[in-house]
Amino acid sequence: MKKRIIVIALVLLALTAGYARADKIHDELMKLREKAIQLQNGGEFGFRHFTPCTEIKLFGDYKPTKAEVKKGGALLVYFEPANYFTKKEDGKYRILISEDMLVTTKDGKVLLDQKNATTLSVNSETPVMDVFFRNTVNLGGSAPGTYIFKAVIHDKLRNKTATRTLEFKITE
Repeated sequence: MKKRIIVIALVLLALTAGYARADKIHDELMKLREKAIQLQNGGEFGFRHFTPCTEIKLFGDYKPTKAEVKKGGALLVYFEPANYFTKKEDGKYRILISEDMLVTTKDGKVLLDQKNATTLSVNSETPVMDVFFRNTVNLGGSAPGTYIFKAVIHDKLRNKTATRTLEFKITE
């Protein structure tokens, strides 16, 4: 009986030591994330990996392609907002980014103009470090030719805006 109690006590001690190590690692990671947020909040807001794709799965998991779409198909664009602002308030981490999308012909005729087409609003217990946008633009039966896709992202918490354009072709 005494040996059983000692074994149970040792197992419990080992388990709590494991939890203590996990907590310590978590605390160290949170310090690194806080530092990353400080660097990110001080950086210039913009775009990373503004890329036409055939497939988008997750953050950083996409298949780039040429900026070319068959008539009746859809343009798929992956990008990550760079240096978006993370606000820490009441123990939570807040991100608020919206996107406007515009598609024009090469000579400037507007085919699509969507304000606030996509909004990312996060209010989390822990910092969110991996943010991406997936844009799908379907122009229906638009004629073959050259078009311009323009994405405008707004960091609502820092009141900053960034713009990127992509020239793409619709083929037969």
